[in-house]
Amino acid sequence: MSPTNRIIDTLPSDSFQALCLHEATHAVVALALGLPVEEVCVTGAMRLDEVTVQLYSLPVATELPVAGTRIPDEFLETHPRELLAAMAAPSYLPTGVASIDRYAAAEADSAYAAARERGVDPAEVAQLSAATVGEHEARIRDFAALLGRRGVWRPGDGGESGLA
Repeated sequence: MSPTNRIIDTLPSDSFQALCLHEATHAVVALALGLPVEEVCVTGAMRLDEVTVQLYSLPVATELPVAGTRIPDEFLETHPRELLAAMAAPSYLPTGVASIDRYAAAEADSAYAAARERGVDPAEVAQLSAATVGEHEARIRDFAALLGRRGVWRPGDGGESGLA
């Protein structure tokens, strides 16, 4: 991806910090719920995987400069409650940037719809998500700061001790 397409180069500073907080929330909640996280990216250098395309109703082969938190695809089927709680989690930790907070609310709505489709109670997903965010808010904020410095995190890159 060319440097001019990187998300971090196009966002105002407060929006970039909000994006870091948003993605850190997904990642820390996923890890706290026992899900593996393969990558967290806020630079726009992440490719979309099959489950992301499915959950967000995107056309196949969509090329977007995305930020995201990657969890292995199979966990949507094997651990739907936990994965969908991680998906909804940023809606329980507002960033103060309206566009990112609206996106978090839309993500949560998509998570609850996906829960219903899979026979999982959306209220359970919401409760798990809210409780996990509340319990791990300090870790989420620490990881957001790390993402702000690095742009991308993968297991083994360091910083794991503060994640789960």
